[in-house]
Amino acid sequence: NIGYVKYTLDLCNNTLLNGNAANIKCNAEPWGLAYDPVNGYIYVTDSYFNVVYVISPLTNRIINTIEVGSNPMGIVYDPNNGYIYVANYGSGDISVINPHTNQIITNITVESPADIVYDPSNGYLYVTNLAYPGIVYVIDPSINRIIANITVGDAPWGITYDPSNRYLYVTNFDSGTVSVINTLTNQVIANIRVGVYPTGIIYDPANGYIYVANSAANYGSYTVSVINPSTNQIITNIPVEGGPNWIVYNSANGYLYITDSANIVTVIDSATNTVIGNITVGQGPEGIVYDPSNGYLYVANQFSGTISIIATTNETSEYSVTFIESGLPSGTPWSVTVNGTTKT
Repeated sequence: NIGYVKYTLDLCNNTLLNGNAANIKCNAEPWGLAYDPVNGYIYVTDSYFNVVYVISPLTNRIINTIEVGSNPMGIVYDPNNGYIYVANYGSGDISVINPHTNQIITNITVESPADIVYDPSNGYLYVTNLAYPGIVYVIDPSINRIIANITVGDAPWGITYDPSNRYLYVTNFDSGTVSVINTLTNQVIANIRVGVYPTGIIYDPANGYIYVANSAANYGSYTVSVINPSTNQIITNIPVEGGPNWIVYNSANGYLYITDSANIVTVIDSATNTVIGNITVGQGPEGIVYDPSNGYLYVANQFSGTISIIATTNETSEYSVTFIESGLPSGTPWSVTVNGTTKT
C-alpha cells in the first residue's frame, strides 16, 4: 500500500476536504514543511503571503499563522533548542520561531537562503544560498549567528545530512552537481556530477544511499540519481514520470516519496530502486514531510494553495456487534469466529 490522498487542506479558508481536491486554486503558495516532534505540529512556509502556517495533525487544520520574512522557502526543526528556522529567500534572512509561543525571537541575516539542515554531530545548522557564488552558511544555534561560509557549486539548493559518515550533501542547481562537505573541517571533499537542475536530496537510512531529484530532463528523461556515500559515485539513475522536486523517507514502510511537477508524488522502493507507483495530488507539489505520529505525508501544492494529506498505512475501524444465541440448551457454551478470531 503506497498510500492515497485522504484529505486536502485549502489554506485560503482553512477547509478540510475529503480526497484529492485537485481543482482548488487560492493565492497561497505553500513551499516547505517541517515536523515538530515535541508538540506534534506541522509548520508550512507560504512564499506568497510570507507566513508560516501551524497545522495540528489532530484536526489537520491551521491553528496559527506566523508572519515571517519575504518569500519563505526551506524550514527545519532544531531538536537541540526546540526552535523552528525559516529560510526567507526574498528578504535574505532566517526567522527563528519559538514553537511554545509561535513568536519570532530573532532574525539572522543570510543572503538568498533556500534550504536548511540540522547536523546532529555538531549541533549546527547549514543553510544553502540560491545564488552566485554558491555558499553554504554555518549557523551556531546557541548564539544564532553565522560562524563559517563554505563555497560550493552554483546556486546550491537542497541539503541533507548523512549520519554514517557525518558528511553533508548539497545539490548545486545550476552546476548539475552535488557537493560533499566534511563537517569536521567545513571543506568540500568531492563534487559529484548528477542530472540537470538537481533540487531535493535525502539520505535513506534503510540502505545508506543518497537520493537526488533532478528536476529537469536529460535527453528527454527525468531521473532520480542514487549515490553510494562510501564511494561518492552514482550507482544508478531511476527514471520517473515528470520533474522530481523534493524527497522524504517514510520510516513506516521504507519507501521514498518524491514530489513531481506532473502533479504527482512518485513512490520509490529503495530496496530495488524502482518506481512502484504514483499518487495524484494538487498542482505544483513542492515540499513534503512525514508525520510519524499519524503515518501521514503532508504535501505542499504551490499552485493550488493546498496541502495534500496522504495516508500510507492501512486504517481500520472498529464496530461493536452483539450476537444473541437462541435454540441451544441452557448452559451450553458457544462462540463466534470472525476472520479467524474466536470470541466466547
